[in-house]
Amino acid sequence: MKILLYGCGSRGRKLFNNLNKMDNIEMVGITDRNIESMVTLEEENKSLFRNIDEVFGLEFDYVLVTLDKHFEDVFKELTLAGLAGNKIISLNEFNKIFVDESNRQNRILPKCGLCGNYVFGWLLTGEKNDLFEQKSVIGAGLRNGICPVCGSTDRLRYVYYILKKYTNIFDVNSSILHFAPEMKLTEEFRKRGYEYITADLMEGRADVVADITNLQFKNNYFDWIICNHVMEHIKNENKALYEIKRCLKPGGSLIITVPICWEEDTYEEDDIVTNADKTLYYGQSDHERLYGRDIEARFGKYGFDVKRYKNTDILNQAEINKNGFILGDAVFICTKM
Repeated sequence: MKILLYGCGSRGRKLFNNLNKMDNIEMVGITDRNIESMVTLEEENKSLFRNIDEVFGLEFDYVLVTLDKHFEDVFKELTLAGLAGNKIISLNEFNKIFVDESNRQNRILPKCGLCGNYVFGWLLTGEKNDLFEQKSVIGAGLRNGICPVCGSTDRLRYVYYILKKYTNIFDVNSSILHFAPEMKLTEEFRKRGYEYITADLMEGRADVVADITNLQFKNNYFDWIICNHVMEHIKNENKALYEIKRCLKPGGSLIITVPICWEEDTYEEDDIVTNADKTLYYGQSDHERLYGRDIEARFGKYGFDVKRYKNTDILNQAEINKNGFILGDAVFICTKM
């Protein structure tokens, strides 16, 4: 299948890199209405950049528009210029065409556990980071992890898998507090009619503004508190975990995930305060520590019974790959004793 990509933004560049590595896809070019976009392309791809007026001289099966929100405008632009409308497709349409063709050839494809769709592959997410690569930090750095259909991340798909398989959170009416809520997970809870509250430190991002180290909720109130990739950003972990414990009912559970290095213990130092030093030692300027293999004991000292669900302990390599999980990712369920 010969593809001309329309869109040289961040999503377009990442998508190009994905498709360019696939044996049954030939990338014939990249185009954009804004020629200045070419400067954002990696050097090895710049020879494939095409001006709009060059498009009609190329041989391709489809023009793949990288951003759905621009699809109608691009479709109108290209059809007015004389390109057949059936040659212009969105990412979802491309995925369907690819999956249908793969089914005819009996190829095994990955499947998104959140939206239920088979996909041509996982789109790039995250950013390249030397520390994360050197220390093999799980849940961070540049990797293939985004579902091209629903946009779910590798991390979120694994959280959802664990919640479905190892908890009753989707089956029993519960009170739930969800920090820094992920949209796809929020949709799952909203449609069940639970008492479900989303919270964030920034106004406008959730139902309530809440400081995780000084929560406004009553004691023993929630059955579940969800905290995915938040705790690494919190300076006072001690106050945050005691506040979470206070707000949980006896027997209630904290569901937590963090970037983690399985090869070392958690690293944090009080004198690491500048953005540059945090990036150097923790991997990001907004991180307050780099969690490690001692995490169960670390959370357990706050009075939680901690259970670790590391995917390499419960799934084989083929299952991890098919679901688009990060190899070695883990969800911790911390139950208030």
